[in-house]
Amino acid sequence: MNLIKKIDVNLVLYIDTLPDYNFLLNIFRFLTWIGNGHLYFLIIIAEFLYPGKEDCKTGLILLTALALEIMIYYILKNSTKRLRPFDSLDNIRKIIDVPDKYSFPSGHTAAAFVMAHILSHQFHALLPVFYITATLIGISRIYLRAHYLTDVLTGALIGILSANLVLWIIQ
Repeated sequence: MNLIKKIDVNLVLYIDTLPDYNFLLNIFRFLTWIGNGHLYFLIIIAEFLYPGKEDCKTGLILLTALALEIMIYYILKNSTKRLRPFDSLDNIRKIIDVPDKYSFPSGHTAAAFVMAHILSHQFHALLPVFYITATLIGISRIYLRAHYLTDVLTGALIGILSANLVLWIIQ
């Protein structure tokens, strides 16, 4: 087993030995819910409805970057077909329902980093809040046994690269 795969597996195995604190589980479930995308679309709608040309532009940038991120996500997910930790490792508990059976890359994390990166350009003072939230969404995916560390790190990279590419093209 190579080093990266060993780290991925051992981290999930370690997390699975931790006690399930309801408070922590509820926080991570909530963070995963944020990452489901419903809140993102409300933010995008608000950007379009807010009376300002710059806000509408941000809404368009968000939509475009999320569309790019989703395309990359689907191509990678369906070409690598990496099973989720609870499907590929023995005795790993399934804590949450997931939309599909493959884990690589983390779409929740990718979308969270698209949002964080683009919104931080508009709301500079909130940059730490956006990035901490995106990071916590990624951590929630690992803690809830839906993803390995490399799934989440790759998702973050896809999100940032998608956002940067769209920002570069539009500006």
